[in-house]
Amino acid sequence: MPADFAVIAVDRVDSSDEKLRRRLHDGVNQFSRFGKTKPATWKQFAQHIHYQKGDFKKLQTYTDLGARCPKL
Repeated sequence: MPADFAVIAVDRVDSSDEKLRRRLHDGVNQFSRFGKTKPATWKQFAQHIHYQKGDFKKLQTYTDLGARCPKL
């Protein structure tokens, strides 16, 4: 992976970066064919995972994403 990247999940439900990271971490540990992640490796990767509440049918979602992306 490049040093600078971001994974942004968008959904209409209330959530947070930390909730999303926990959910994804649990899924990786449960379903990965390589076994559980190493804590240091996950910590480094997880800092690039972000959550954005929004609805893809609404312009405001894209406006919010456009404002957030340069900050990541």
